[in-house]
Amino acid sequence: MFVKNEDIKVFSNKELWVRYLEFLVLSKLIDNHEINLDSIDEVYKKRQFLFTREKSWIYAVKYLFSNNLKLKNTNTSICIASEFDTKPDMCEIPPKLVSSINQVPTRRMNIDRGISNPLEEISIQHIHNFQIKLTNNQTILDGLNIDDLEERVRSEAKYTFEKNS
Repeated sequence: MFVKNEDIKVFSNKELWVRYLEFLVLSKLIDNHEINLDSIDEVYKKRQFLFTREKSWIYAVKYLFSNNLKLKNTNTSICIASEFDTKPDMCEIPPKLVSSINQVPTRRMNIDRGISNPLEEISIQHIHNFQIKLTNNQTILDGLNIDDLEERVRSEAKYTFEKNS
């Protein structure tokens, strides 16, 4: 859950739990099934939530690949939330930029087998990215009935966090 070794005090951080709840809601929208303690490992194989106390969420990327990322599928997403950088202007990191930020050689990355090129197959973005996408499409959402609105929000969540699928 944490990008690097954090002090245990971070568990009382309000921003951590607000963003983790947001991550779970987005995962429920995307997967369209209940999320509980038994199914959380399945969610983490498709997308992962990481929290950082860095001033900029982008600084967390250099520590990211040394974590044990239990991602087993290609085209997965890592959603990063930050205590201080809650609404960044840039919410997605293109693969070419990831390779220049990343300081861990591919052979030393702590990622389960199944992902051959993590720098290209893993989407790294800030959890705020979904909110920005919805805000940018607000005029489209205004005229929808509740069923169409729910489907549109679900579709936007899938597009945002499963772009490569």
